[in-house]
Amino acid sequence: MSPRISSNDDSLLPLLNDPPIIIHPEDLPYQMNPEHPGHILRFLFVAEVLINIVEAIFLLFYTKTALSLFLAEGVPVSPSLVTLMQFFGMLWVGITVVTALGIPNTPIAIETRTSVYRMYAVLDFTAVTALHYLAWKGPEYSGFASKPMLFLGNYFIGALVQRLVPLIWFPASFGKYEYILDTRGD
Repeated sequence: MSPRISSNDDSLLPLLNDPPIIIHPEDLPYQMNPEHPGHILRFLFVAEVLINIVEAIFLLFYTKTALSLFLAEGVPVSPSLVTLMQFFGMLWVGITVVTALGIPNTPIAIETRTSVYRMYAVLDFTAVTALHYLAWKGPEYSGFASKPMLFLGNYFIGALVQRLVPLIWFPASFGKYEYILDTRGD
């Protein structure tokens, strides 16, 4: 004889009338793995958020000053370029908020750290490629001076390595956790 599956009202409809049970992962009991607490990457996330805030302030409020550091001699700062850089600053604020979500030491934050580092690795790789291309083409191509583009491109190589090392070789550095399962009966 097969077991009978029934809903709360003992009808023969197999659980169709039951409301779905939604459990948030943070509501489940968990414990952090003391061997892999993720402290180093949490520190790097705090540093990243602070640096991003400074960058966003310059992109949003001191746009002409920031652009003048990178434009070639004699290239004017156009209003459309200022607007484009301010839009980029708005996106940077959003990226900073997502980065800040990886700072706490919770299961969701640990999963967020991995996703955020993957995102930064893609952004860094794209920046390295684009900035070195602009440096190679010169100011006649883009209006940006070659030395600042080369400096930024090389800076992002270091940032890219900082992302790839934990992602590829030390994934436990993001932190580990275990859910505590209650094996006692009711």
